[in-house]
Amino acid sequence: MIDTACSSAHNLLRKRTASWHSRLDRLPALRVLMRPELSLAAYTRALFGLLQAHAQVERRLDGLAADCPPGLPPYRPRLPALQLDLQRLGATATAPPLEPLADAHSREQPPLPATPASYLGVRYVLEGATQGATILSAAVARRLPQLVASGAFNYWELQKTAASDWEALTQHIGAPRDDRELAALTAGAQYAYGCFIDSLSASSGDRAQHARREPLPTAGRRPSHPS
Repeated sequence: MIDTACSSAHNLLRKRTASWHSRLDRLPALRVLMRPELSLAAYTRALFGLLQAHAQVERRLDGLAADCPPGLPPYRPRLPALQLDLQRLGATATAPPLEPLADAHSREQPPLPATPASYLGVRYVLEGATQGATILSAAVARRLPQLVASGAFNYWELQKTAASDWEALTQHIGAPRDDRELAALTAGAQYAYGCFIDSLSASSGDRAQHARREPLPTAGRRPSHPS
């Protein structure tokens, strides 16, 4: 039995998903956003990866919408902003084929239980991504100022606005929980991390290397998250 009196649910979730968070941060498609040599082509590939990931995760979140806890601000969909940015970059007609990795979503994943804890676990990943948006958006704007000039910066502006929802989310996550709720919370977060890892690995052409060297943890493993 987990001693929830000694460690909040938020801290436990952070520990259980730390390896997923670290793996996502190490992906070339994200790391390139901070590099001085960032090109428009590389940025566009990263946006396509983010687009695919959000399409999957937001579809799943919609299915759990009835389980959004009272008092938590509604989720602000990122998918329309990504679609608009790609459209303004003239890139929607040239989307690279993004196939799922052989070791991840082609593998059967257990369904998420329709519970508030599952919902919060998915949003934990989505809202956690807003916390570095100010630094990332400044780096991208510095290297590709044409994005702002052409009105193709909507995703980053939305991420900065949505950052205010993070505190409310962590308060809901930190409530005392039993083992079943903690398992659902973790499963929701791992599902979302898996979607982002798969999609961004595919967008950077890293499919083969990822499948060979970076197998995703199974839902039964308990990795551990900074956030």
